[in-house]
Amino acid sequence: MRVWFCVAGSAWAIAVVAVSIITVIAPQRDGWLALAEVGMPFLFVSVLPFVLPALLSVPSAAGRHARGWRAVLRVSLVIAVAVAVIRFGPVWFSMPPGDVTGATVGVTSWNLETGQADPTAVVQEIRDASTGVVGLVELARRDADPIRADAQIRARFPYQLLFPRDDSLGMGLLSSYPIVESGRIADDPPVVWARLDLGGQMLHVVVAHPLPASWHNLGPLPIPMDYDPTIRDGQIRTLRRTVDLLLAGGQPLILAGDFNVTDREPAYADLAAGLRDAQLDVGLGPGSTWRPDEMKWLPLGIVRIDMAFGGNGVRPVSMTVDCTPRGSDHCLVRASMALP
Repeated sequence: MRVWFCVAGSAWAIAVVAVSIITVIAPQRDGWLALAEVGMPFLFVSVLPFVLPALLSVPSAAGRHARGWRAVLRVSLVIAVAVAVIRFGPVWFSMPPGDVTGATVGVTSWNLETGQADPTAVVQEIRDASTGVVGLVELARRDADPIRADAQIRARFPYQLLFPRDDSLGMGLLSSYPIVESGRIADDPPVVWARLDLGGQMLHVVVAHPLPASWHNLGPLPIPMDYDPTIRDGQIRTLRRTVDLLLAGGQPLILAGDFNVTDREPAYADLAAGLRDAQLDVGLGPGSTWRPDEMKWLPLGIVRIDMAFGGNGVRPVSMTVDCTPRGSDHCLVRASMALP
């Protein structure tokens, strides 16, 4: 292994660790550092190509100078792996939920990508839903009409709030529990909420979709820069005002949807304040839920932006992500929540 490879690998590993530490100490809401934070797991993965050559190199095959740089590379890689485990371990590995004493409610959340999901798959997934509540984001008319018309869905979810649109602002909420009160925000961001009667115990369910941040490429190069989440962050703050009003009533609450924010961004703290993130509490693996259109055929996500939260004593019991390709760029999220 040549000296330049060791130098380049060491420099890149140290740079990734330095950026990770900087964004923890001084979180950035916009700019290239904020974009680096969104893609931080992939920056750490980019260090891996240096690992195997470093481990397979034979010290005696080169001079003392090369062996010294190989040692530097190995130390840099060990530091990078340690920082990655500390940063991302809490998302990948969660403790068991413990004993469940109260009733549980299951919630499914799915972004249909405005008419891109297979309508047959949409109907079938709702028919087969193992949860009592289904939240639908980017609900198009071509999806809402078959849902309304399907007898099995009506029997399974007789209480329906469907607000389809032909842009990304369509929303829906299906419930097997009676809806005693509901509300809707058409945009900024689109939100639909309902108060459900679970046989005497009330539960608020909120489904929301803050719109994604914007960015621009570096000139003609396909390198994203100039990350600007101003509109999204404002929508998250607006959403929290609605959530906080419902929380103030003291009744249990579940918040689910596509929030277009990763748990590494400052806006996530605004979104999750006082709530329990099901993936962080009980999920296993990265919980990634979105991949770009060019990768929709993959049975996995690359970024976690679809989430489920519990509030006012609601405790996550299980969390699963289903990335079976169904036409949408988003995976299904299913969470089970224990009520207080």
